[in-house]
Amino acid sequence: MFRADPWAEAFIAGAGAGAREALEYFRLYWRGALGLPGYLSGRGDAAAFDRALGAALERCGGDSPANGAFFARRFMLLVIRKNRLAQCQRISAAVEQKLDSREGIINVDLVTAFEAGNSFNSFIDELKRILAAKKNAAGVTLRAHTNQALIGGFVVRIGSEVYDASIASRLKELFRQT
Repeated sequence: MFRADPWAEAFIAGAGAGAREALEYFRLYWRGALGLPGYLSGRGDAAAFDRALGAALERCGGDSPANGAFFARRFMLLVIRKNRLAQCQRISAAVEQKLDSREGIINVDLVTAFEAGNSFNSFIDELKRILAAKKNAAGVTLRAHTNQALIGGFVVRIGSEVYDASIASRLKELFRQT
């Protein structure tokens, strides 16, 4: 079974202070690699990917050893050589989680049944303020999603805590009781 944590630790250690920037480049590179025809794996494909990426970066002047693009490129080559391209999303998520944890940032996922309107934005701002104060966090990153299967209401995930105020969960509860 694949474990993303050791990869995330290696990424953070290698990127150092530029880990956030390197993470953004890494996400860009692996999404680009997934869009290529065929499956990239092994040394030969890594070398071909490196040449193509190097040429593209050279044209835009974005690949010096001093920036995150350089580290992300090297890390991407390692991922391809080790046949882990399919695990990039998990690696990326683990890196972000570790960086957020170290920086005192809380990640909140808010799932609603329908798109929230402008009046909902003040609720979200207040929720972020309360969470930051209550959890003594440096900041709160909120990701909003929609899922019509909820029927109505919302589900909030704060780390490993889940608060489910959806109509779908209430209906399931009612069916279990009967």
